[in-house]
Amino acid sequence: LKAKRKGVRIIFIAGMPKSGTTWVENFVSHIPGYNPRVLSGSREILRQHNLPHDAFSKIPRYGYSAIKTHTDPTKENVDVLVRNGINKILVMHRDLRDVIVSSYYYVLNNNPWKPSDAHYADYSNLSKEEGMSHSLDLVIRDYIPWIKGWLSVSMERNDLECKMIKYENLLTNPVDMFHDISTFFEIEISESEIISILIDLEKKKLKEKSFLMLPGQKTTKRKGKSGEWKSELSDSQKEKMKKYAGQLLIELGYEESLEWK
Repeated sequence: LKAKRKGVRIIFIAGMPKSGTTWVENFVSHIPGYNPRVLSGSREILRQHNLPHDAFSKIPRYGYSAIKTHTDPTKENVDVLVRNGINKILVMHRDLRDVIVSSYYYVLNNNPWKPSDAHYADYSNLSKEEGMSHSLDLVIRDYIPWIKGWLSVSMERNDLECKMIKYENLLTNPVDMFHDISTFFEIEISESEIISILIDLEKKKLKEKSFLMLPGQKTTKRKGKSGEWKSELSDSQKEKMKKYAGQLLIELGYEESLEWK
């Protein structure tokens, strides 16, 4: 690959859980010169999706880096980004109704929370209805404000440019979307090079999958599909989402009106 890097030293990704952030990080990491990095500072602050003041202290000054996060859109976090020379950020989101479903299955199989966390729940001890409702309440509490916050940052901050990417568009048209992302970060890369990287990533995924099919190996990963909420959420859960996120789903282009079921 002969992709040419220009001005963007750090590709910073903020995404909802299960919105394709790992896919984008893997893609960027296959562009010559770019490497995935982890942030420094308090692990607990980072776990709460905030940026410690010294978050970028160990990022190489002369290399090209890709950083994947679920960073919250607070003024403090945005100030840390700008202070460290980051003026472009990729914000990834997906249909909030599918986030409920995807998060439910993820927590059911691989609970990331500590019992001391305020929102802790063990889905294996709950009915599917109870677990899905808990996941829905978390989406209302955390992810609706998250995406609204980044929308506000993109409109109100003159020192940070946000590119909003839908997971669904990445699924249906990956070549064009990765070209858009590369262009946004000022990376010169051809369509054939993008396709080559995507094929390479798919081969690696298939190899990992075949390895996990060996005796004694298993994975908690599941293929997240667009529109799963239609069959997974109950009528009352759909109505609750309509109440709290109906207008936002229209604003984000997922619905044209409140007449969905």
